[in-house]
Amino acid sequence: MKGYITQGTNDIDRAAAFYDAVLAEIGARRYMESEGFVAWVVSPKLLSKPPMAKPRQWAMAA
Repeated sequence: MKGYITQGTNDIDRAAAFYDAVLAEIGARRYMESEGFVAWVVSPKLLSKPPMAKPRQWAMAA
């Protein structure tokens, strides 16, 4: 099962504002951001790996 979506944009500020509003409807909030990258998460606990699991990377870009 995939746990992320990657989406490109030419206007990251506008896209981030849009996704802030849309994803707030499911309880998501910004988790990480840098120049050209924003990630949202519903719960940071979802990002922690269970015991004996292989490391994974989680991200969503706007």
